[in-house]
Amino acid sequence: MRNSRHKRSYGNILYRQLFLVFPEGKLTENLYFRMFSSRKFTVKVFPNNRKSDPIHILQKATDYVRKHGRETGDQVWLVIDRDIWPEEQLTDVCTACREQGFVIAVSNPCFEYWLLLHFDSGDGIVDSRGCIRKLKNYLPHFQKGHVEIDRFKPGVQDAIVRAKRKDRPPTPDWPRSPGSTVYRLVEKLKDEPI
Repeated sequence: MRNSRHKRSYGNILYRQLFLVFPEGKLTENLYFRMFSSRKFTVKVFPNNRKSDPIHILQKATDYVRKHGRETGDQVWLVIDRDIWPEEQLTDVCTACREQGFVIAVSNPCFEYWLLLHFDSGDGIVDSRGCIRKLKNYLPHFQKGHVEIDRFKPGVQDAIVRAKRKDRPPTPDWPRSPGSTVYRLVEKLKDEPI
């Protein structure tokens, strides 16, 4: 790890902290998290272009940190879905994240559940298909890769409150019923108004 006392530049932005976000998805998460970069930190999202299983995402993050390093205060986040992955696999990834100083944010059943919480309590959702169908009640044109980011901005705090309500007591790894721990990352990113 390098010393972070000096300011680093990223384009025209000076920042002290870097959030490295490794999502399971290719487009939606990338568009969503990029809206949080500020003058104090930068969010760098590494969209997934191949395998989406949690072990692959962990390996991608590990390889990046091994090759490029990270400075004190920088955070590495894996953003994955509960989806179809076996519990043993999720447990292994959570354990490896703790050992490497990474943090994991899991949405059950999918990342779109986190997006739904910007508009709705998310009650009655049992699978990804139902989640996307309900999200389209609020965003009729929603599809992966076509995310109307401005529509989510006003509901960020509501999503955090709703996700926290479902995460009682706070789970150390991932929600077993519909819920999302993405709020933990977003709370850290809400340093400045978006």
